[in-house]
Amino acid sequence: TCAAQLATPEEKADFFGRAADLVIASLEVDDRNRATYMQQAAELYRRAAQFERALDLLNELRNMNDPTIQLWALDLEAARVYRSMGDLERARFFAEQALATAPAGDQPTIQQFLDRLESGGDE
Repeated sequence: TCAAQLATPEEKADFFGRAADLVIASLEVDDRNRATYMQQAAELYRRAAQFERALDLLNELRNMNDPTIQLWALDLEAARVYRSMGDLERARFFAEQALATAPAGDQPTIQQFLDRLESGGDE
């Protein structure tokens, strides 16, 4: 089953929540790509409307002090979480922070996110 085939928002949230739990559980077996998997799990938790879990993972990633972690990407995901929560002020703050530190090639995507945020549209 893919998420697009699920009928209700509850089914989709359950699907993404279980997927995130599996990603986290896989770290017990192989944590060589820990930061990457944690970031993927944070996105899945957001899509499952488990916002606090997503934010907890993003904060944990930020505190890892791993030079391979792109902090601007964590800021953008945090902005997406806050937008999903309806906290547009925090969403804007994190998106602007991401825009200020992202590589030039990624800035247009972040600017589009900010533009949609300003117009009240979804991503």
